[in-house]
Amino acid sequence: RFSNPALYEVMRIIPLTLRITHYTRAPAAWPGRPTIHVSGDWHSASAPPELARVRGTVEMAASGDVRWTLVSFREDGVGEWASEGVQLGGRGSAMGVIGMWTGADHERRDPLGPRISSFANA
Repeated sequence: RFSNPALYEVMRIIPLTLRITHYTRAPAAWPGRPTIHVSGDWHSASAPPELARVRGTVEMAASGDVRWTLVSFREDGVGEWASEGVQLGGRGSAMGVIGMWTGADHERRDPLGPRISSFANA
């Protein structure tokens, strides 16, 4: 699957403007570290730039990593892109998040495979 010559990797820095919308119960393994729900927007790198709305969560993974799950939405409200990532440097770090973006519908040919988020069609 990944040896297909038509498949290639792309690295991009995607600046996001996010705000906290609410918190939900902390995972049992991390009391005092609730799941943070965020929403905001990002500007695409296309010309002309397009604005996309983003929703997601930030939570502690069992491994102790900070896990980011984000979904971007088209103007009609349908999920377009989904991301899973891990915060570099751990809690409180400003180094950013490294992860993978894939289609929000997680079609069979998408890199992350089956659906990872309940936000895509919310």
